[in-house]
Amino acid sequence: MDEAWSSDPKAQFKFEIEKFQCSLLHNSKHLRVHVLSLRLHEDTFNFR
Repeated sequence: MDEAWSSDPKAQFKFEIEKFQCSLLHNSKHLRVHVLSLRLHEDTFNFR
């Protein structure tokens, strides 16, 4: 499978882009969860 990619740079490039987009999507989801939890923490802190 790796040999097929090395012989076709366009396919390799496409694979790299998909991998990058996937990691980017994962990071944005993770960041959103982090921001939400941070906001929630601030709200509970303000209520005291």
